[in-house]
Amino acid sequence: MILLPGSVRAHVTLLLIALASLIGAEEWMTGDCEHLCKCKWTNGRKGAACNNTGLSAIPRGLSKDVQYLDLEQFSNDLFCFPADAFRSTGLVNLHNLLLKDCNITDIDPDAFSGLGILIELDLTKNRIHTLHP
Repeated sequence: MILLPGSVRAHVTLLLIALASLIGAEEWMTGDCEHLCKCKWTNGRKGAACNNTGLSAIPRGLSKDVQYLDLEQFSNDLFCFPADAFRSTGLVNLHNLLLKDCNITDIDPDAFSGLGILIELDLTKNRIHTLHP
């Protein structure tokens, strides 16, 4: 067994911790991500960018731990968000939800139910006629 001085041991420990966190991030990026989305860590949170993918529904292959979801220019066919649109996919831990320029016209009053910790919702550049309280 090789004994290392305290400062070297501390550096080796920090390096091992950094490597372990990178390996964990890589596993998440490849394991729990819809194949058309790009999953990554964003501001210390799990994020998924599914913009310009042509999907016509909320992706179901994402980790329930995703907190940042970008669906900008998600689809030209996504006109209405049904009730429980995100709860039904397990995406209930969202903090940021970007739905910019998705051609949305109607949103069910319960579409965002279950998103109790949502901080940011971007609905700009859509064709929404009515927003329900």
